[in-house]
Amino acid sequence: MKNNNNQDNQSYHYEEVQISAIELWRILMRRKLIVITTFVVLMVGSIIYVQLATPVYKSEAVLHVGQIDQVGQIENVPMLEQRLMSEYPEIKSIVRLGGGRDLSITLTVHSYSKNEAEQALKHIVDKLVSEHNIAYKNAITPLEQQYNSLRKLISDFKNQVTQLNAQIELLKHSQPAQAAILMIEKGDITREISELENNATEINLSLIEPKSTKTRLLGKIISPKQPIKPNKKHIVVLAAVLGLMLGVFMAFFVEFIMKTAKVNGKTSE
Repeated sequence: MKNNNNQDNQSYHYEEVQISAIELWRILMRRKLIVITTFVVLMVGSIIYVQLATPVYKSEAVLHVGQIDQVGQIENVPMLEQRLMSEYPEIKSIVRLGGGRDLSITLTVHSYSKNEAEQALKHIVDKLVSEHNIAYKNAITPLEQQYNSLRKLISDFKNQVTQLNAQIELLKHSQPAQAAILMIEKGDITREISELENNATEINLSLIEPKSTKTRLLGKIISPKQPIKPNKKHIVVLAAVLGLMLGVFMAFFVEFIMKTAKVNGKTSE
């Protein structure tokens, strides 16, 4: 008996849902003009907008930020980002890539034409690279001078060693004690040369990649042919979905208003 009641309740609930769905469909059919009109209005509006909206193009460039060994980056990256954003309002974003010696930044510029965006970004990149090259040269010049001084000192010491060798060769038979003193002196100079060579090598390595690098453009400036705004497909699809949803809502809303007015009219009678 209990199972029969459950089956009856389920059957009644299914019929109720089916009747409700049919009633909703009938409402939509009665108010289909509202649904279609709302849908068409939003679709036409979106199409007019995407046709009249001013297109926005972008250009992107990836820059390796130069650095000098034992000194650091040519320009502190957070400060560089702030400076570029304040000096060039056309820059829309700066994104950091990598870190350490491989630190790079991606610059993105927006403009109302592809050529303008590309030229604006090229100007920014060229100016930044030029500024950093000057800073790089100023910072690396003392190291180059130090390296050249060490090489000259090493050359002088080597000349002394050559002279000592000649003197030792002359004195080793006639004055062996004096020759021994000169050999000790030669040993001291040779050790000094070895230390200076190591120092010069370290400085020389610090002057070349990968320890010291200039700021440079990685690859080419990328400028897509198609504008990034407005996104025509996205706008039209969104308008279609919203138009359909709003149309359905308006259909039920009008139906609700009409039924309420009808009920109020009968009540007043």
